Amino acid sequence: MPDPVGLFPDPLPPEPVDAAHAEADPVPNPPVSAPNEDDLAAREAALSLRERQFAARSQLMDMGLSPDLMKHFDFSSDESLDRSLALAVTAASAARSPASVPPATLPPFPRVASYADRVRLWQIDPQGYKTAIADAEQRI
Repeated sequence: MPDPVGLFPDPLPPEPVDAAHAEADPVPNPPVSAPNEDDLAAREAALSLRERQFAARSQLMDMGLSPDLMKHFDFSSDESLDRSLALAVTAASAARSPASVPPATLPPFPRVASYADRVRLWQIDPQGYKTAIADAEQRI
């Protein structure tokens, strides 16, 4: 549409297009190759491994255990990770529970015990010490 007032000059005429170069792209797009199935499987396996490691780390931290235990875990499948976590929980609970001596193996608490005897009993069996002290106080 021409400018009725004449304020704007006519646009430049379009440059002639060479038909031979019009269809050719100055920068050809590289051919897109389909991803290799082996590459996809390897990437998926690596992603699954990272997901298992993240899940194990968060579960260990939720249980109050050190993430250093992960170096002993088997991340090959979800089931093996579950077994590794269960074993870590069992080992941690066994390590936390004090080894108590069965009462049948403890010698009877003497009526008059020296300080060393009381310390030894406290180190061996704190609950037995408390029981012995309570029994001694009842005899008084």
